[in-house]
Amino acid sequence: MIAFAELKPTDIVMDLGSGDGRIVLMCADSVQQAIGIEINRGLCYWGKMMAVLTNKKNAVFIVQDFWETDISHVDVLMLFCIKSEMAGLKEKIQKEMKPGSRVVSNIFSFPNWSPKKTDKNVYLYEVPK
Repeated sequence: MIAFAELKPTDIVMDLGSGDGRIVLMCADSVQQAIGIEINRGLCYWGKMMAVLTNKKNAVFIVQDFWETDISHVDVLMLFCIKSEMAGLKEKIQKEMKPGSRVVSNIFSFPNWSPKKTDKNVYLYEVPK
């Protein structure tokens, strides 16, 4: 997923449903800021603790429902979402994210949205202009 994201040093990356934070922590060295959104408080605190222990000062973890998360400032959105949520998430992405922003989805594709690139079960999308 990270290789697919085509990360740049100026990027703000967000992982929706960041779990234990491993993607956020791996991205932190390559980007301006890496943000994890996780509804599970314990997993979010684990990510925060790991960020401190690994000195990833630009890694931020927020306990929040991703439906309530502002994604308008994000350059790269990473996610592993369930199939039934993909259509609604596509609407949120296209409404809130800047044109040209990148979305990397693991396992599930978005309905009626052609990926820029795909490999096995990873899809890279670009928010349309």
